[in-house]
Amino acid sequence: MRLLLAAALLATTPAMAQWADVTAEQVERFQAADLNGDGRVDLEEARAIWQDLTEREMQVYDATPDGALDVYEFQTVRSASPVYEPGDSAPVRYDEAGAEFRQLDTDRSGGITPEELVAKYPEAAASFGSLDLDGDGVLSESEFTGSAAAR
Repeated sequence: MRLLLAAALLATTPAMAQWADVTAEQVERFQAADLNGDGRVDLEEARAIWQDLTEREMQVYDATPDGALDVYEFQTVRSASPVYEPGDSAPVRYDEAGAEFRQLDTDRSGGITPEELVAKYPEAAASFGSLDLDGDGVLSESEFTGSAAAR
């Protein structure tokens, strides 16, 4: 029953409708983590689940950088393989290219339009077509992260 209510909420709430690719189960997990019910999961709430989550990790997952995770960002926490950075004593779990993709995808459509890319990287206007491998006018995450890996 709770899953059906979560699905109904997802379909009817304008703020949540933009994340149509998020399952009802994921919405339910997000709502359980959102202890104060403000529609965002801050560092303290996230640490109730991931006790060792660092502020730096939180900043990486917080693609909008507003200090808290929305339902879309929440799904990415700890989803990438751990990587080591110079000076780290423990792995930091994130994917820099994926985090940048989420920051550039300002409308949360799941793809980066030429306008979204040029807003941050004006010099990329001429190369958008060569990055858009399927020619659909939008960079998918795999197209973007593949181009980031080639940089």
